[in-house]
Amino acid sequence: MSSVPDVHANVERAAKVKVYAQKINGDDFEEEISGLFARAFQHEVDHLDGILFIDRVSQSEKNDIKDSIAELEFKYSGSK
Repeated sequence: MSSVPDVHANVERAAKVKVYAQKINGDDFEEEISGLFARAFQHEVDHLDGILFIDRVSQSEKNDIKDSIAELEFKYSGSK
């Protein structure tokens, strides 16, 4: 999954997570989720917390994508 257009890198995530939440009627519940659902859940919670996938990748992954990130920064900075 990617938070940045056309830039992809591996992000380590827990294979299983326990979710504590509240139903619309106010009742608390918990559920353990795993696999792709757990991965997607963690990705979306990161978005709610203002975290992009590039904040979660290793330094070697950052080095691999730095040119792509620099191109996007230039493209969207208004510089031509």
